[in-house]
Amino acid sequence: MGGIGATGLALLGYSHAKERLEAQGMDRERLEKMAVGQVIAIYTERNYRRFSDDWEKLWYVPFADVSKQGDSVEKRVAASNPLGGGDDREILPLVSMLLPGIYQAASSAQVRLERQVAALRIVEALRMYAAAHDGQWPRTLDDITAVPVPINPATRKPFLYRLEGTKAVLELPKSDGINGGNCRFEIQIATDKK
Repeated sequence: MGGIGATGLALLGYSHAKERLEAQGMDRERLEKMAVGQVIAIYTERNYRRFSDDWEKLWYVPFADVSKQGDSVEKRVAASNPLGGGDDREILPLVSMLLPGIYQAASSAQVRLERQVAALRIVEALRMYAAAHDGQWPRTLDDITAVPVPINPATRKPFLYRLEGTKAVLELPKSDGINGGNCRFEIQIATDKK
């Protein structure tokens, strides 16, 4: 049954693929001499490359802004389904099945690592501050001036920091939009008890 469905999609998509390749500048006579599978393969590869280029551009956008700019790419991908009527519709649904998931997993992993490294830099900045101020924690991260304090790369805002008694608490909430989200650092100065 699956082979019949794939054959049906190919037959429906062949004339569309041929028409679009000709509109993109491919010679009509050359197209007519090609096998059906070759026309579909060339069209699918070009379509996939066009969409993957759009996803790749999102790599250069700060994570906090991706959802705004990614919406237009996601709408185009949604409109590219094999039975749709758009110029970029797929014959074999590779783009709509593969690209969104791959992009989201990879970009989330990248920003999760950047966020962890930034948080560890803040932990070290807190320790430096306490060492220079007789074991006292800063009231806010803005009080730290000896070294730069990074912002949260997921939100482009300051990290959540507060004091809880004698502990300094730095939080990386799930609301940052990161898979594997919630993380909390509690830092306390060791006291000499003899």
